[in-house]
Amino acid sequence: METEIGGIPVTITKKRIKHLHLYVKPPDGRVEATAPIWMSNREILAFLQSKEAWIREKHTGMAGRPQPMERQYVSGETIPLWGEWYTLRVTEGSRYSMFLAGDVACFTVRRGSDRAHREAWLFGWYRDQLARRLEDRVAVWSRITGLLPASWQIRNMKSRWGTCNPTSRRLCFSLQLVSRRPEFLEYVVLHELAHLRVRNHGKDFQALLSRYMPSWRILKKEMNQSQAFSI
Repeated sequence: METEIGGIPVTITKKRIKHLHLYVKPPDGRVEATAPIWMSNREILAFLQSKEAWIREKHTGMAGRPQPMERQYVSGETIPLWGEWYTLRVTEGSRYSMFLAGDVACFTVRRGSDRAHREAWLFGWYRDQLARRLEDRVAVWSRITGLLPASWQIRNMKSRWGTCNPTSRRLCFSLQLVSRRPEFLEYVVLHELAHLRVRNHGKDFQALLSRYMPSWRILKKEMNQSQAFSI
């Protein structure tokens, strides 16, 4: 189902969920809403109209951003890691490797490799960096809170930092977190663990976050307002 709010197209999908969710997605500010099956079209439209100013602000800000050029993974380009930028220094060799020297990322690639192969290897390297840190931080926050997930995984999600399935007790974290400062990862880990106890984002959920991380609101605001470091 399609509609327009203030001249901005909105795609609406109905699902077996409890609450209506509204998203303005990168990179171009595409607006999507998912609504419970039981909710009438009139109710959905009324909610969207009440959010017109928010939709317009987020859409305009995102659509107005210059789109990043596609990396070729050659010397001189920059890549992000834990909130810092590193300049690539690419050399050819018999196998892939990566090490950091100051603000330089020394990237050895296989002779004759193309962009796709370089990106695939680098994304695997990013995944390893994030997985090692997550293994530690999930364990630490689980001990602190007493909230134990059954499992967790990493996916390259572009519109969410993390998800939690309280029924299966499975957590999922975005690979894009590897580009952000480590304290943002702390917040996202705690956020998703908290959903094991409280499914919504209401007062009980906020109180739980405040109990263990009093500064969570500041971190959340920074994550939403700061430049997206896309890997």
